[in-house]
Amino acid sequence: MKERLRVVGLSNNASVASPEAKFEAAAWTIADPPPEWLTRALAYFGPGITSMRDPFDIGERFVRMRDACDTLMKGLPAYLHMPFDLQTQETEAAKLVLQLLPTIKENLDQFTKSRSGRKPIVSRIICAGVIAEAWKLLHGKVERRSDKVYEACEVYWQACGGPASDIENWRRLVEKVSANSEEWIVKRLAAFRAVQN
Repeated sequence: MKERLRVVGLSNNASVASPEAKFEAAAWTIADPPPEWLTRALAYFGPGITSMRDPFDIGERFVRMRDACDTLMKGLPAYLHMPFDLQTQETEAAKLVLQLLPTIKENLDQFTKSRSGRKPIVSRIICAGVIAEAWKLLHGKVERRSDKVYEACEVYWQACGGPASDIENWRRLVEKVSANSEEWIVKRLAAFRAVQN
């Protein structure tokens, strides 16, 4: 218990701790003591969470991609009607792209549907997902309304470079990610665990 308190205290002074120490502190909030693979796994996901904190609106990016699909779906058919002497390998590529674009656009349409309420912060969702899936792997399930899980999210969030916040802000995110298994996170965590075993 004394070791856990020391490590959690380290997260409160995150600006002076090394990256390895920050991820180790997050691992200690999930398991006491944490398995070796857990710190490595948290460090693996960390840069991806940090990079998603750029000040762009992911929804706007999806809208631009959807609009680009529309433009390509209207313009690419011109490649298919080129005179024979101007047809190239790009003509075949254009055919393939035209086959794929409707599916891509359909997926982007799902992402760009207008929603009410506050826009989700994708990096916080992934952060909560990593913690929830690691918690399930080590403890069997994520406890409902657990301050320990919220604390783990907050310590990991700060280890990834996120600003400090109230641990209660993690409640809805943890409930959301706990209800659905994030297979891509589960597979990566299982790979780290398998390497240790």
